[in-house]
Amino acid sequence: MRQGKLRRKVFLDADVVNSLQVIAEFEEQTVSQVADRLLEAAIQERQDVELESWHALTFREQQTACLICLGDTNRDIGRELFISRETVKTHVEKVFNKFGVNSREDLVKMLVKSGVDLAQARQRLFAEKPADRKAEVL
Repeated sequence: MRQGKLRRKVFLDADVVNSLQVIAEFEEQTVSQVADRLLEAAIQERQDVELESWHALTFREQQTACLICLGDTNRDIGRELFISRETVKTHVEKVFNKFGVNSREDLVKMLVKSGVDLAQARQRLFAEKPADRKAEVL
């Protein structure tokens, strides 16, 4: 399969390049402008999906995720939340599964890229009373 070069070290399939050229001609833009716009849209869509994943977390999972991002160990998280390490482990696994990550580092990167304000989330998650837990966090 032939590849076409588009900008710095980005290689696209020839069919993709041809499609971009057709769109660019139709919209009276350069191929780079069309590619940039499509890339920005794809990045925004991914961030939206990641933010949806944040909102899909339970209250306790959000607390756990925040503490993971602060570098807390499972033992630290258990002490902070008054839960066993096994329960923490379950929350961590669920958080990882909901975000499709395999490590704490990947989770932190994903949350930062998705636009979750971790400082604000932590403040709200740990300031709420148990009766307020159903309130939206972000």
